[in-house]
Amino acid sequence: MRDSDYTGQGPKVKRIDRVYSPQMTLLLVLALAVQDPTPRALVERLRSENAVEREDAARKLQALGKAAVPDLEKAAKDPEIEVSARARRLLRIIALAEKLTPALRTGFPGIEERLVNDDDSWTTEFLKVAEAASTRPDVGAADLEVLIGPALLHAGDDHRVRLIEEVERWSLGSAAPALKAYLLDGERPGDKEAGDVLARLAPRALGPELLEIFRGPHERARFWIIPALRAIGNAEAVPDLLKTVESAERNQRKAAIRTLGEWGRAEAVPVLLKQLGEADEPDVVDALGRIGDARAIPAILTAMKSSPYPSTRLWGSDSLVRLDAKEAVPILIDQIGLPKSPFRNEVLRALRYLSPDDARKMAERLFDSPKPGDRQDGVAQFGLLKATDKVEAIAALLDHSDAGLRATAMRTLVRLKARDQVDRIALRMAVPEDVRTAAAALADLGAAGKADRTKIVAQLQSADPWIVYGAIETLGKVGAKDRVPELLPFLKSENYFHREAAATAIGRLAGKQSLEPLRPLLRDPNCAVRYYAATALCDAGLIEGAATLLKETRDRQNPHKFDGYTSSDTRTCRILNSFRQPKEWAKVVAAPLPPLPPGSRRAQVETIARELGFKVEWPEGPDHAWFTARAVFELFEPPTTSLDGLIHLLQGSRILGEPPLFEFVLEADRIRVLHYLDAIRFWERWLPR
Repeated sequence: MRDSDYTGQGPKVKRIDRVYSPQMTLLLVLALAVQDPTPRALVERLRSENAVEREDAARKLQALGKAAVPDLEKAAKDPEIEVSARARRLLRIIALAEKLTPALRTGFPGIEERLVNDDDSWTTEFLKVAEAASTRPDVGAADLEVLIGPALLHAGDDHRVRLIEEVERWSLGSAAPALKAYLLDGERPGDKEAGDVLARLAPRALGPELLEIFRGPHERARFWIIPALRAIGNAEAVPDLLKTVESAERNQRKAAIRTLGEWGRAEAVPVLLKQLGEADEPDVVDALGRIGDARAIPAILTAMKSSPYPSTRLWGSDSLVRLDAKEAVPILIDQIGLPKSPFRNEVLRALRYLSPDDARKMAERLFDSPKPGDRQDGVAQFGLLKATDKVEAIAALLDHSDAGLRATAMRTLVRLKARDQVDRIALRMAVPEDVRTAAAALADLGAAGKADRTKIVAQLQSADPWIVYGAIETLGKVGAKDRVPELLPFLKSENYFHREAAATAIGRLAGKQSLEPLRPLLRDPNCAVRYYAATALCDAGLIEGAATLLKETRDRQNPHKFDGYTSSDTRTCRILNSFRQPKEWAKVVAAPLPPLPPGSRRAQVETIARELGFKVEWPEGPDHAWFTARAVFELFEPPTTSLDGLIHLLQGSRILGEPPLFEFVLEADRIRVLHYLDAIRFWERWLPR
């Protein structure tokens, strides 16, 4: 610096002037111009009298998200009312956006602003997202979970039932608290539907509250609470269930009887015995068999002989087997001889379990009958009794004039593993009525090559859609890889069940690299087709089917509607274990069911796991009453493999259309038992995006 610049105060210091080139100056100016203002500066712009500037600042603050929160919180206390109101609104939007899924923020732009007023906009937006979830693979249950609670809270009467239907369809567990409130509001629509869906969601966290409702004065709510308590497995409800059996109206009694039976509660036997002879008798007989207390045997025998309710003989037969009531054999023999007995097969099954020798005599008697229906029953019993000495006699029926008897004979020869009869069965391929049954029997006997595939292919041209369906299935079963071209057109059939069957057959027949035609079915308008196409891809080891499989497992929309009859299959995501733990999955699938000593379901699951070399990890919290109950397998199709055994023990339901209570996830050293919804959420988190 120059001496003339020195003021005389302090030491003389030399100043260095920095010189910038014109180019650097221009770059610096431009950089400062485009630099984003700080949150504090943006908050100050909320005071602007220019509306465009205020909106721009609000948009940028919203985009900053959490980074803007400290300055917005200060602004929310600003004495200027408009500034504080704008800041508070932005804070709500930012907080709301943090709770929304990425799919909601990107797929439904501005949704957080539409929801910020906390009104029926939640219902409107939920229904928009639910509709999109039906067709868009990027939107699903996880996105709906975020919206459903407030959507239910703000819904008008015209939307309440629709929302509950979506909760059931997508198994939205976060809806449980709001459904509880619906259940108690008998003045508005949706209380019945809410109770039904609560049972499917099994929200264990609400167990004490649901039990309080069950004990309370809301008579209408009580019936819908019982299935929910059964699904939760809350054994504290047993005393109240016993009172319900004795004094409540019939629907409540039936629900309580079923619950006590499935939980195997021995203390219920005296109460249940008093209900024999009443309208609930078939349910009581079934429950007594499941409980397994021998005190019930005399009463069930009496009911079998004299009950006016035909279903008593159905459930009574199974119960006598579960009670090992060999003294029932004479009564069972008498029941088989009754004219027009609607449950003769069930009674024959009971006789087979309790006295194979008497069952054999009865089979001989039926086999010698001149009536084709009787002979059919006799032939079937020979197969179930493993009567290999009857192979020749059964094979002689392959030329009988009755098609039903011929079909039963072929299926029985399969049960008897009569491989020496494959040539005789192959001859039946010449008769159109026998083509599919004969081909399936040949495949089961390891002789699929003897099946005349041209006869099966010819049935693809039938005018009967169900014959076509059977032909598609049969081509898959016999391993007709050369017939895939004939099956491909059915992937575009107007009948969804043809598309479903073709997807399964082609998945079985085509190589892993040749499944391109199945991929469009992952977007099929019918959910059953999507599910089975996804299953076929997963079975082939292609994980691209997993996302659809998981979505359709969670989605309980019903695809099957014929002549007013609606049914639904129980779907599962357990195949995903094959991708995550392939060696362990192969071990479970291949292992036969080990001998299982009498005991609880929990003990039997642990026995199966131990034989496989696994430990078992159970859900946290109190033991579920389903697992502490006596293990009872369904007699219609008892398990033969370890996988089947686990499914039976974890299923938790005998009713068509109800999802299982539990699923399992395999680890390297253990089987993790998870609630059905928890398992779905586990796979949703695991699935590669």
